[in-house]
Amino acid sequence: MSLSAPGPSPAAHVLRSPQGLATAVTALLSVGAAVDLFTSGVSLYTWNLMRDFVGAPTPADPGDPARSEDLGFADSLAGGAALVRGPLYLATAVVFVIWFHRVRCNGQVFRPDGFSQSAGWAIGGWFVPLANFFLPYRTARETWNASTQYAADGSYRQVSGAPVVAWWVVFAASWALAWVASWKYRTAETTAAAGGADLFSAVADLTGVVAAVLAVAFVRKLTAMQHVKATQGPNAAA
Repeated sequence: MSLSAPGPSPAAHVLRSPQGLATAVTALLSVGAAVDLFTSGVSLYTWNLMRDFVGAPTPADPGDPARSEDLGFADSLAGGAALVRGPLYLATAVVFVIWFHRVRCNGQVFRPDGFSQSAGWAIGGWFVPLANFFLPYRTARETWNASTQYAADGSYRQVSGAPVVAWWVVFAASWALAWVASWKYRTAETTAAAGGADLFSAVADLTGVVAAVLAVAFVRKLTAMQHVKATQGPNAAA
């Protein structure tokens, strides 16, 4: 059964270049990956400090100036990264969703019968709890298929959707891991638990780096596919 959401009717869709938005998304994702990599390093540094403290034969004095200075330095690094991450993630999400809606509308022009839900769900699907683990992927996969050129004789041509699947699986995993890392921080009541939360957070951030790299590959490939189909026609060259 099709889902419907407020949005322009299929007849109102016209091709609009997604290339400028794709460039902006690529830049934001790249910066975000760098920040996640830095934050992962900070978490590993903090975890190492906690591990040394817990594993020492004679537990160190929590008020030891050297230890306090090291932890304070780590906290300063983490705090600085957090100040950057919030606005950066918001900007990346906004620009990505605008690009996502743009390519979805282009897909409607390329293949009007290729979608199971209206273009409005390219935006709304991200905000439905639980369903947002599936709806955006379905939109992405259908847009990918619609943006693929047919064979030279006009017959359907199968193109691997591996870039879509890889991006979505790792992105969903990073999303879930980040939530668990946040929960671990909130519930940590011992030094060992806090150190474990830091290690888990480092893994979550590294997964986020991989997700960002795969997202860049997905954005660039889908944008290129739409450019080719728009400029060279619906059928691939013989």
